[in-house]
Amino acid sequence: MSKIPILNARHGEAAGTGIDASKEAGDISALGFGLPLPPGDRQILQLLALFDLEVEIIPLFGLYLATTNLADPSGPITASGFGFDPPTAIRRCLGECAEIVSSRFDAQTDRSRIVSSTHGPRLDIQQCLGFSLRQRHHREDFDRLCAGHDSLPPDAIMDETGHWCQVERLGDGAPAFVPAFCLFSNFGLAVLGEPNTAADSNGLAAGTSPDDAALRAVAELVERDAAGRWWWSQRQCAALMPEAGEGAFIEHLARHEAETGRRSWFLHLGSLAGLHAVAGISAELDGGRVSVGLGCADDPAKAKEKAFLESVQHDLAIRGAELRAARGGPLSARDRLLMQWGASATTATMPHLLPAGVTTIGERNVTKEDLAVPSPSTAAAALEAIGIDVFIFRLTRPDIGIDVVRAIAPGLAHYKPRFGSMRLLDVASEGNLTERLAAGWPLLTI
Repeated sequence: MSKIPILNARHGEAAGTGIDASKEAGDISALGFGLPLPPGDRQILQLLALFDLEVEIIPLFGLYLATTNLADPSGPITASGFGFDPPTAIRRCLGECAEIVSSRFDAQTDRSRIVSSTHGPRLDIQQCLGFSLRQRHHREDFDRLCAGHDSLPPDAIMDETGHWCQVERLGDGAPAFVPAFCLFSNFGLAVLGEPNTAADSNGLAAGTSPDDAALRAVAELVERDAAGRWWWSQRQCAALMPEAGEGAFIEHLARHEAETGRRSWFLHLGSLAGLHAVAGISAELDGGRVSVGLGCADDPAKAKEKAFLESVQHDLAIRGAELRAARGGPLSARDRLLMQWGASATTATMPHLLPAGVTTIGERNVTKEDLAVPSPSTAAAALEAIGIDVFIFRLTRPDIGIDVVRAIAPGLAHYKPRFGSMRLLDVASEGNLTERLAAGWPLLTI
């Protein structure tokens, strides 16, 4: 496994090409890949020069991992992206860079978006985050059981009323107000001085247009909700089989299995407004060392690809924690959770990782939702029909120019142990879920 520097914008040039990155880095053929990039990708590649980035490629198991480090006062922040070819991996890596940079609070540009008092409805912070009142009342138990996996902000932060941002309801644009720490990823630490306030990573997405970014952000919330209802119910879901036209994807899966000795399969977790939520499961041939990835998209094939790549990333994270332990390096709480997962997660101990049966999207009873062309408005209408309002906060920065949106949907379920959602009531009572957690039911550590 070799690590190869591919792109480097130091001093405004793409490494090894002699080309001004700010002008011509969008032409991927000039960077050695032989294919022209769409015009929108030129904007993404301008991040190289704007933030003086170096992107490296790691080829592994028939895939490519692109990584880069963003400078930050708290220390370097790593962004990464997987793909079946270098250009796709680079796009995804730099897209994640755009999300990270755009979602961080900048006092110079964002202070004007913060208000100390509101003239309109305020969203329930507890429902936005997904915690229950019982969990707030038993904070010490929650923190002990979920150390390294999740954290509950202090009551002083949950009740914080001095920093609000206006969001708009998806569909009709109706305004509402949300605490700023739910929207900006670093606001809690940078402004409030509280580390346990990082905004949820779900529901943040970059896109090629405002609508595309909004739909991607909503898809992440649909994915999170479906995964939570699946995980906490321990129910088996039908397998989602490859369909016509997925020959290239099947070849990638076969190559990955041949090189790693692992097999992969996909579970259909549910659909909403034409968005399909999928879990990608990967395991050794004996069913051990399971890794899990999630994906949600308007096309089941896209959802499967995303879920597969995330399952590979999960496997690598587990291996990385084990390697640090073997070398005697310092281990974080998350490292310990990943190692615990790697040692205990099997299809025998977690039978809901196996499919209940086999299906394809074509074999399901087709509904109007399946035939709909997903858009932010259709997704908002579908969620409203089940009692969920979606609100969005636009994070696009003028200096970057890439559309980034944060979506919040109070009431949706979470795969993290947050039991305040009414959507979990048809899964189990909160008391039952709490008992499972206390008895050692594994957390979905992804």
